[in-house]
Amino acid sequence: MDSTGAGATDVTARVMKWIIIVLSVILGISRMGLDPTGGVFILDVAKWMVIGGAGAFAIAFGWGGREWAARILESWRSTR
Repeated sequence: MDSTGAGATDVTARVMKWIIIVLSVILGISRMGLDPTGGVFILDVAKWMVIGGAGAFAIAFGWGGREWAARILESWRSTR
């Protein structure tokens, strides 16, 4: 992404790192049996965190990413 001028690789790497850490902790708690609901609550929380993150990404990209996406697509088109 840096070659296109986006500079988002560091941010993407940090976000993915924290997603992996949080989901690992949630699944670890569930597998150790520390959730009194039998893992249902913890897994539901993880599911809604993923859904919320995807929704937030979609909204952010929709509002602020149109110009960026247009530049990326144009750079791909011009290299062909």
